[in-house]
Amino acid sequence: MSLDSKNIVLSVVVVTFNAIVDIQKSLTSLKKLGLNSKVELIFIDGGSTDGTKEFITELNMADVLKSEPDHGIYDAMNKGVQNCSGEWVYFLNAGDKLVVSVDSIIDHLQRLEDDKLICFGDTNVVNETSEKLVKHSIENKASFYFSMPLCHQSMFYRKNILMEKPFDLRYKIIADKVQLYDLYTSFKGFANYFPVTISTYYLGGFSEKNRSVLHYEEAAFYINARKLSVLWLKPIKLYLDVKSTLYKILVRVVGY
Repeated sequence: MSLDSKNIVLSVVVVTFNAIVDIQKSLTSLKKLGLNSKVELIFIDGGSTDGTKEFITELNMADVLKSEPDHGIYDAMNKGVQNCSGEWVYFLNAGDKLVVSVDSIIDHLQRLEDDKLICFGDTNVVNETSEKLVKHSIENKASFYFSMPLCHQSMFYRKNILMEKPFDLRYKIIADKVQLYDLYTSFKGFANYFPVTISTYYLGGFSEKNRSVLHYEEAAFYINARKLSVLWLKPIKLYLDVKSTLYKILVRVVGY
């Protein structure tokens, strides 16, 4: 636990809701990476009833622990930012793992120029049968169409930009992408690439389980970004539904 907020460089925000099994994996990864006085841990729990809050309390790792009902993951993430003392913020979902040492992260972040609003690295993406390394980049606006060019489990944000541009709660699944697109179109050269693997991200989370909502939000984002008529919303969502179904069939036949 960090004691002096003046020395905090990195605030790690962990969002939980009835995740007592998954949170143990995430906290084990944090312990192994050498937490120090420049890091604080912020836990935002959505009012868990499975013992998650009690487990976090017993570990005595939390600098801040809030447990109350919220309006979804992005509401919890916004609450986390409001409780951060660090210059930089990192979001770690319950179950996912940070895999790069805290010291190397802090050393890199402290070297960045003020115009760098986010820093990102690569991600180990894991499903039920396999794992692959995804190297991230933002090529152009098209990088955002029907996909997320970066993974927020492998991103670090300056706190001030998160306070200025919080996650839009109208989106339940892609608010991180909407925010990133806003930064991309508003600030030239806003991102820094840290060429290391930052996290291990496990598929099968909220977005995987709520594909219809995801496709609706992706279609809405696309027509807004391309300034298309709202009449395109349903056809684009149908296209995404069909594409997703075909992809699942392909995975079952040939593997990941």
